[in-house]
Amino acid sequence: MPHNKRLEPDAALRRRSAATLESMMNDDKKAISRWGYCKRVNQRKGPAMKLVFVNIMHELYQLDSTATISQPPVPLDVLEREIDQLQDLYPKAFLQFTDDNLLADRDYGAEVLALLRRKKRRFVTMVTLDQFCDSALMQEMASSGCLGVAVGVESVDDDNCLSVGKRHNVGQPFPEAVCQANEKGIQVCALLMVGLPHDTPERLARTQRYLEKVPCSLYDLRILRIYPGSRLYDRMLSRSNVTDAWWLGNEPVSTNHFLPGHLRVHLKHSHFSPMQLQYTTLTLTRELDRMNRKAVAHVLRVGRRGGALKFAAMILSARSLTVKQARTLLDRVEQAMGAHDGECS
Repeated sequence: MPHNKRLEPDAALRRRSAATLESMMNDDKKAISRWGYCKRVNQRKGPAMKLVFVNIMHELYQLDSTATISQPPVPLDVLEREIDQLQDLYPKAFLQFTDDNLLADRDYGAEVLALLRRKKRRFVTMVTLDQFCDSALMQEMASSGCLGVAVGVESVDDDNCLSVGKRHNVGQPFPEAVCQANEKGIQVCALLMVGLPHDTPERLARTQRYLEKVPCSLYDLRILRIYPGSRLYDRMLSRSNVTDAWWLGNEPVSTNHFLPGHLRVHLKHSHFSPMQLQYTTLTLTRELDRMNRKAVAHVLRVGRRGGALKFAAMILSARSLTVKQARTLLDRVEQAMGAHDGECS
């Protein structure tokens, strides 16, 4: 399909398009792999779990601290009943809030933290970079039982953050905030996107050197997905750098067929071929999540400070699995790149 061809879907196609997009966005929002694998909270039967899931916001309620809140969060009394039910079902489990931004509404967030303190429930959640760099807020989260946070870093380059509307990420002291969170016993997972408009091989090599000095417990790297409704989507569509309704078309890259969704490429980048983007993302994952004595000792040390060694072990298991998967997939991508180069020669 030509990159500049626009689709005119009928009602059935629109429904399929919406369902496909929703599935992809939910897949992008999942943080299960960041903390380890387990059953979902709505699977109430079976053995006790280490981790249960709570979503207190309506779907797509809040994406970042700069967005407008369009729907109200779940009432606190409803949340409290849910937490009580989870306590009865899984008394030794901790909670994972699956919201993109638990603290988007600061007043409501403060009430949630107060509720968690009163219930004495440990939890993990996602936060924006500006929230993470708010030392007072992180101290309140630690006092409320926070074990870990997934932080939307996206990129260490300010121009990349601005290109995707992440103004609140600009100029934030991320390395210092990681050290402060670790001192409070909070594990940190950094969430990064590869394939942003200003990414180059040289920049990403510099990013690797920079992040290797930041003591995060886990790194989660994903290739940029461009969704309709964003300014970047409209801009790239006008330049024929993304196919209209790409989520309905055939996979444009051969490696997309064996790679998980967060590593598939559906755009044209000015500095990388699709396979180069995949190769670079997997290489960064392998290097940043590398298992060595220093990394293991650090995660365990943070776990001891937070009184959560079992959670630290869960982090290390997720990190080990992430590296093993990256190595396996990297081998397959390298083979595909070699075969592609052979066909072109």
